[in-house]
Amino acid sequence: MSRRKANFVTAADAFDSWRDDVHAGSPPVFYPIGSGELARIEIGPKLVDLIGGAPGSGKTAFTMQAVTDALRLTPTLRALVCNVEMTSAVLLDRQLSRLSGID
Repeated sequence: MSRRKANFVTAADAFDSWRDDVHAGSPPVFYPIGSGELARIEIGPKLVDLIGGAPGSGKTAFTMQAVTDALRLTPTLRALVCNVEMTSAVLLDRQLSRLSGID
């Protein structure tokens, strides 16, 4: 029987890694999604951003705008978008519309 590797980090290990980064002066990695107020949103490795709102309030539109702009601003970035309400073609049509200025 094979043993599975633990899928967690102890607090001591997390603290040690964090402390080393602080002492080395290493800032966290963030990817820009825009300027102004958008620059305050922290998008980066090992981060989960939760976008919530009422139906039809623009959650998907905002998220796709943020992903598209992040990919444009950081060419080496890769993103995975999962959506259970719209097909990939609809999501791409929306971005083409937004970027081209055509309704």
